[in-house]
Amino acid sequence: MKKSFLLLFGLFPILISAQVENYILTRTYFEETDTTDVSKAHETITYFDGLGRPVETIQNKMSGNGLNIVTPIKYDDFGRQLLEYLPYESSATNLDFIDPLTAISELQAFYSTFREGTTNPYSQTRFEDSPLNRVLEKAAPGNAWAMANEKTIKFDYMANSEGEDQVILFTVSPQAFVDGAYTISLNMAGYYGDGELYKTVTKDENWTSSSGHARTTEEFKDKEGRIILKRSYNGNDPYDTYYVYDSYGNLTYVIPPAANAEELSTEEMENLCYQYRYDHRNRLVEKKLPGKDWEYLVYDKLDRPILTGPALNPFGNGERGWLLTKYETFGRVAYTAWINENEGVFDSAVRNDYQSVTKAQEWEETTYSNPITIDGVTVGYSNDYFVTANLVLLTVNYYDNYDYPGAIDDGADDSRTKGLATGNWVRVLNGSTLMAETSQTLYDEKGRVIQQMKTNHLGGHFTMEYNLDFNGKILNTTTLFQKDPATHDYKINDDFSFDAQERPLGHIQEIDSGSQEPISYNYYDELGTLERKEIGSDGSDFLQSVDYQYNIRGWLKKINEPCALNKPGMPTDLFAFAINYETIGISNANLVRPLYNGNISETYWVSNSDNVVRKYGYRYDSLNRMLNAYYQKPQCPNGSQLPSNSTYYGYYDESLLYDKNGNIAELWRNGDSDVTPSIQIDHLKYFYEDQSNRLLKVTDETNDPSGFVDDSDGTDDTDDDYQYDSFGNMTKDENKQIKGITYNHLNLPVKIPIKQGTQNWTISYLYNALGQKVQKTVANVTQVGQTERTLYLDGFQYVDDVLQFFPHPEGYVR
Repeated sequence: MKKSFLLLFGLFPILISAQVENYILTRTYFEETDTTDVSKAHETITYFDGLGRPVETIQNKMSGNGLNIVTPIKYDDFGRQLLEYLPYESSATNLDFIDPLTAISELQAFYSTFREGTTNPYSQTRFEDSPLNRVLEKAAPGNAWAMANEKTIKFDYMANSEGEDQVILFTVSPQAFVDGAYTISLNMAGYYGDGELYKTVTKDENWTSSSGHARTTEEFKDKEGRIILKRSYNGNDPYDTYYVYDSYGNLTYVIPPAANAEELSTEEMENLCYQYRYDHRNRLVEKKLPGKDWEYLVYDKLDRPILTGPALNPFGNGERGWLLTKYETFGRVAYTAWINENEGVFDSAVRNDYQSVTKAQEWEETTYSNPITIDGVTVGYSNDYFVTANLVLLTVNYYDNYDYPGAIDDGADDSRTKGLATGNWVRVLNGSTLMAETSQTLYDEKGRVIQQMKTNHLGGHFTMEYNLDFNGKILNTTTLFQKDPATHDYKINDDFSFDAQERPLGHIQEIDSGSQEPISYNYYDELGTLERKEIGSDGSDFLQSVDYQYNIRGWLKKINEPCALNKPGMPTDLFAFAINYETIGISNANLVRPLYNGNISETYWVSNSDNVVRKYGYRYDSLNRMLNAYYQKPQCPNGSQLPSNSTYYGYYDESLLYDKNGNIAELWRNGDSDVTPSIQIDHLKYFYEDQSNRLLKVTDETNDPSGFVDDSDGTDDTDDDYQYDSFGNMTKDENKQIKGITYNHLNLPVKIPIKQGTQNWTISYLYNALGQKVQKTVANVTQVGQTERTLYLDGFQYVDDVLQFFPHPEGYVR
């Protein structure tokens, strides 16, 4: 998108009358013009003081009401911003400087009624009294977060204490260079001595003086600024994450809280820790992530990754190979492929063998004039590379022009496409037949996309045409879609309108030359935030109104009114939802408390299907993990206010416990029906592989059929429910009678065998090489011929070749 800017410095009495302040006036034109017609531009002026610091910004006519938005800026005697004011809507329509006292008075008046109203329309910062000017405390806007109320983020700065902090000193040695990588060993060399690390303690907005270590995070950095340890607390129990570096400053180990850092075992190192190895050029060449085997990377002499592995076969047959990338002259990806090499052996020596071949070589592609065939595909690049056989071609990318094999329109204008992606070929991963998608992108004279064309693997097509205005906004799109050459060709036309501030207003859609149907119409508040969306509206009549409310910090509070679905003169709302953060609708300190750090304390919702308000209240631990969800069905009082009282019975409650890595250890769930006393339908216990995050089995001690269904009676479950491959993918789930899941090179499931009663089924997925799902087939293996095929074609979804729906921004059309 190209924009024109007019920067005006100093005094300009023609535009800004009688001003003595320095300023910069910026105009961004949204219509083409050969004059300085300000009606075709957005104007923003920034005023500066004598030290060159901005003291006020005015956005001309940018509010939801078409008035100015003003942001005053104030400094203390040391040049610090103690108060950072929120922007406000001003009644002024010119760009004249507003006196600071007047601006702040107008701001206070505006926020006294805007949203929930506040006398604290600014964030506040408290600095330490030292030349370092470090932040000690930050208070967010809003009365609840005012500095005096202490619901602030607080910072303490100090040096570490060996006796109190006990930060482990890890070293890595020796650093032998073997098979092209530095092999290192991790050693514990005691603890950091007093004052060797910088320590920063952060306390979140829920912290109080009685919290102790809870809700705090301690960060330790060395003298080079590298993070050595992050320590959080659940209550007073520390959760430590260590970061270990080699002699060159490369991150080599990450040790999570679940590992015993002081006595790290081999199992913990392999199953819980993150490990990284580098070559003599500080390139990452080997890495080990929890739950996966080692991964290897090979580079060319320009330090671009050209091989990564191991990677599973793209067709899901379980073979392991490498993912290959080839670049063209300008460093853009020419094509990618999967290769089956070295009989599935992957280790440092094999990686180094490849690296030895590629380190001094450089392969360039500059022309498509001599296409060749690779893996049965005509490609506009050569096969001059360090690997030329056993390739499964995955993607091919083209640039700069449309003179390449398989171009949808090889005669398209390429006079303005230098440096741009013009087309690609993407394999659809059907192992038995070569199938692919081809795409092509057209541009206007400004390099903006104006048309995207695609041919799918069934021979159908998808075309999207864009009509852009001067500033790049999409005014209209035309979509042409055909599933395959033998089916109906759909045409969808979408028109978009915008307000004077270039915010989206209306959306109208026309299908197959039918009537124009209004989709939505938007309304904005004083600061330009979406406050109402009318569905099925052309700006006058509408089917449904969706209203949004926010708090002073911009967090979403409500979608419609849960206690007022029926509003006079308006269509009945279908649904409403409310969120509380720092407030509690139903006061019960033993269950739910106000939260100030962004965590949700309560949610309310109601549907007009039964018009019953339901709510959950939430409780969290010191690490912000949800511990409890308390369910209630409160009654609405008169008016539209949220309920303020309700009897608590415990229906549909949930409670959780976690291990030190955040894995769920136990889960309790009530449910079944609204009866007293509540019925517990689940008491789940999660069992993990020793010193690992891999879940092995889940047992349910209630055995209630309404809840989780495991594969035992709860007393003799000794066999593991889950198994995994070397990539960390789950291959078996006994609780769902699933065994033998296979995956592709992107670790996406290809085939899922499942047993239901006496019937054996398979769910098969077909993807393209980029991981986009294009087909799902559900087949009954026991009764051959009983199948259902679902196609996913650029948003158009078919079941057994019958169109079910296609999407639009407010839902879907069926």
